[in-house]
Amino acid sequence: MPLMNAMISLKIVLTGFLIYRIQRFTRIHRTWEICFLFLFGTLLIAMTFGNPAEVQTYAWLPTVVVTFMFLMAFEPELAQFANKILERLNPNSIAQKDSVLGEIARAASALATTKTGALIAFERRDSLLRFGDTGIEINADIKKELLTTLFTKDTPTHDGGVLIRKGRATHCGAVFPLSERKQIENGLGTRHRAALGLTEKTDAVCLVVSEEEGTISIAKRGELAYAVPAHEVELILKKLLSQNEGTQFYPLHYIKRYTAKLAEPNFVFFTKSFTERLYECAVALFWFTALFLLKTDRLLFQNNPEYLNLLLNEPWVFIPVTLLLVNFTLLVLNQNLRVDGVTKEVSKENRLLFLPLFGKKWTSRHLKAVTIKRESGAKNVVTLGLVTKKRKLFPLDRSTSVKTLTDYAKKIHDTLRLEFAA
Repeated sequence: MPLMNAMISLKIVLTGFLIYRIQRFTRIHRTWEICFLFLFGTLLIAMTFGNPAEVQTYAWLPTVVVTFMFLMAFEPELAQFANKILERLNPNSIAQKDSVLGEIARAASALATTKTGALIAFERRDSLLRFGDTGIEINADIKKELLTTLFTKDTPTHDGGVLIRKGRATHCGAVFPLSERKQIENGLGTRHRAALGLTEKTDAVCLVVSEEEGTISIAKRGELAYAVPAHEVELILKKLLSQNEGTQFYPLHYIKRYTAKLAEPNFVFFTKSFTERLYECAVALFWFTALFLLKTDRLLFQNNPEYLNLLLNEPWVFIPVTLLLVNFTLLVLNQNLRVDGVTKEVSKENRLLFLPLFGKKWTSRHLKAVTIKRESGAKNVVTLGLVTKKRKLFPLDRSTSVKTLTDYAKKIHDTLRLEFAA
C-alpha cells in the first residue's frame, strides 16, 4: 500500500510538472508555430490509433510527451533553421546581395589605399534609425563611387558614418555613440571607438577604415577584428551579417503585453494589447479543440463519479482540461498599467473580469529611471522596466519591437520626469 500511494503521488507530481512545462514553454516562446505543431501531433495521434472518435484517453500520452520533449530538445536547431529560411526569403537581406557587399568591399579597399577614413554601419535586427537621424538622409543605391565620394576629405560627411539598411545607403554623416571602455588599444581613433560603441549597444556590424594607417577593421558585439586583408572583407561581412546570435525564437518572437490606450501630459494608461489577447485566445481555442480530439471533453461537461479514481490512476488525462482552464483564465484576466504624473506613481494591476486580484505600485521617490534593456540570453528581445534608486529592475513589458517599447519608455519618462536609459 505505501508503494502504491508513492506511485500515485509520483504520477500526479509528474503530470503537474508536465502541465507547468507545456504552459511555460508555449508562453515563453509565444509563437503560433508551437500551437500548430502540437495540433499536428494531436492529429497524428488520432491517425496512429485509428478512428479519432475512438481514441483512448490513455493512449495519447506517450506521443505527446515525446513530441514535447523533441520540441524542447531541438528548439535552438529548429529556430535556427526557420530563421535561415526567412533570411533567404527576405529580398532586402544584405547578406544575400553579393553585389552590394562587393561594392562595399571595393570601396573600403580604395579608401584604405589612399588612407581616407571611413565608418560604415550595417543594420541587422536592431533598428539604427535613431542614429541615422543624426546625419543626412540619402536613401541611395550602394556603389563604390558613392561611398568614396561621401568619405572624401574636407567634405561635410567625411567624419560621420554611413548607415546601410535593407540593402541601401539610407543616411550619411551619422553620429554613433563612442565606446565607454577605458582600455582600448593604442592607435585606435574616434572611428574605431564609435564602431565599438555602436556594436556594444546594438547587434550592428561596423566597417572602419583607418585614416592614419590605412587598415580595414570590422567590429561586432564590441569586439574589433583589426587589419582585415582587403580581399577577405566581402567574405567576412557576408559571414557576420548572416550569423544569428543568442537564443533564436520562431518568426512571431515576443509580442508586446501592453498597448497605450490613453496618453495625456500628466497621465498614461496602458492595457493588455490586442496581439496578447489574440495569442491567448488562439491557445485556449487550441486546447478546447484538443479536448474533443482526445475524448476528454466528458471531464468538463459530464458528471462522472469516477473523477477521483481517474485522477489517481491516470492523471495525465486532465492535462488538456487543466491547460484549457488556465489559458481561459489568462484570456479574461485584464492587465492594466497606470502612470500618474500628479501623484507621481506607477501602478500595475490585474483584474479577473471586473474583480481586482493583485497589483503593485511604485512611487517616483523610489524610482531612478525608466530603461530599455536588451536581454543577455536573447539578443532579439528587449525589456521595458523601472529602475529603483537601489538599482533594482522591475520589468513591465518585453518584446522584439524596440521602437514601441522605446516610445512607451519616453511616455513614462515625460510623465514622471525620470531618467531614460536606452
